[in-house]
Amino acid sequence: MNQSGANVSILSTVTVGSGEVRISGMAAPGANVTVNGAPVGIHPDGTWSVTLSVGHGRTVLTVAAVSATGSSRSSSSITVNG
Repeated sequence: MNQSGANVSILSTVTVGSGEVRISGMAAPGANVTVNGAPVGIHPDGTWSVTLSVGHGRTVLTVAAVSATGSSRSSSSITVNG
């Protein structure tokens, strides 16, 4: 993976309970990752995972990453059912 880019991707979503979804993925190591604007911790290898509360019905989750240098951006979206 390009260390200077953002390169975010969603690898999986799992319903973990009523109204909760776990979403995980990868980004370039050192990137700043957000899900629907909220910061997400990223591991040194670029993997990340977060559990979110979602409302009933469809919810669009948008994952965005900005490279450590701020020069590259990437985003991906997925729709989940709460």
